[in-house]
Amino acid sequence: MVNIKLFYYSGWNKVLLYHESQNNIENKIWEERPLKKVENWINWHYIEIEMIRTHMEFVMTNDLKSEWDNPPRWENCKNYIIYTDDNLQNMRICLKDGILSIIEDTPPIVLITDLDGTLLGNDKYLEIFQDFWMRQHAFKGSILIYSTGRNLKDFLKVSKEKSLIRPDYAICGVGTEIYTFPGIPMKISDLTKSLKERINDNELSNLNNFLIYQDEGLGIYNLPLDNENNTKYYKDLDIINSFPIWCPNRLYARPLESWFDIISCEFNHELVKCNICNILDLENIEYYINGNKFHDPFRLSISICSDDIISIIDKIQVNNKNYKYAISGIGKWRYLDILPLLGGKDNSVMFLYDKYIRNKITIDKFLVCGDSGNDAHMFSIPNVKTCCVNNAQQDLKDYLVHGNNIKSDLVDTLDNAKVTSQGLLLIKIMEKQDIQPPSNVYISTLSYAAGIGQALMYYEFNKNIPTFT
Repeated sequence: MVNIKLFYYSGWNKVLLYHESQNNIENKIWEERPLKKVENWINWHYIEIEMIRTHMEFVMTNDLKSEWDNPPRWENCKNYIIYTDDNLQNMRICLKDGILSIIEDTPPIVLITDLDGTLLGNDKYLEIFQDFWMRQHAFKGSILIYSTGRNLKDFLKVSKEKSLIRPDYAICGVGTEIYTFPGIPMKISDLTKSLKERINDNELSNLNNFLIYQDEGLGIYNLPLDNENNTKYYKDLDIINSFPIWCPNRLYARPLESWFDIISCEFNHELVKCNICNILDLENIEYYINGNKFHDPFRLSISICSDDIISIIDKIQVNNKNYKYAISGIGKWRYLDILPLLGGKDNSVMFLYDKYIRNKITIDKFLVCGDSGNDAHMFSIPNVKTCCVNNAQQDLKDYLVHGNNIKSDLVDTLDNAKVTSQGLLLIKIMEKQDIQPPSNVYISTLSYAAGIGQALMYYEFNKNIPTFT
């Protein structure tokens, strides 16, 4: 006997499995059984079956039996068929878009991936990878974590635009904010309380502006559209189309308060901004401040010429060493993110591991993936597997490949023909923070999400991966 757990993707609200009886073999009696909904996964259903035969024929139908799901025509069979494996006591199977997939009997993993330039960048690769993740990882305990430089608003926007699947955790703001999406909305009073503590602003009007403009319309959903001002809000903010299906509005993005309790103790956005701007102004350096305390309460993002970055970090550290620094972008002007010392893409991941994941999945089953300088901290986490996608910016490749062989005090005197100036800059910045690159890193031959797929095979997290074409 083999225990089968079948996961099925369908827009039907209620689903029936119509299958060949396992008990009455001679008369070929067919039975129907209802599927249950998979918690937190919209449109996914499941059923558990004990198979005593070597195979089972079945189809899917809605509860009214007015629509049926049979195999596609090219399969040349009327019904789906599951064949059991005598060597297994348990099998997990996924049925989606007419294709049956056996879920590999491999341990669950934790995938931590940057978004722009890593998971995102090629829509076809993304579609293939997400389908693969749902078929092979989502239903066996693997954990998906997005780690992005985007703030929450921009993260949700791109999640909608690219139809991203729901993550178990979203790390936003270069490792300064962590959110979950349990499918249950927060109370507005709880969210307001949380926001007050995070932005150190007790003015109710400011909080209302935050909810309307930064979080795109929370609190005005039920107002009549015939009001001129309300119509303007809807027109300007494109509320309906701003949220992914797994986060219908801002109340469904639940901040991880245990993380915010730690990070908020050591970073006051307005004070940091004042101090840093004073230094930059005294040095007569041109710069631009990106975002504000509402969007990025625990990081200060500055656009600055790359030639000035090292000297500015030195001057900041003379007065206050309780910051972490991350850079990204290409060209003469770069993004310099000033972060809490306990923040960053490395510390946020380790927080999740220590508090929520340690007892489920070991650290050697973690795969971190990135493409730019602000992913460098993430690659420094001890004992994790790493993937630098093929299309990564050259400074990250230089840092990962050459960072252990170059010392900052010798950088200017060595002939580093293989290392770009941007790579040397990243190496210097990471050395000033006493952070070293990993001893080994996998650089994929494919780009974007396809490179992540290659890494899953390289580290033997999967036995097979799809063809990314």
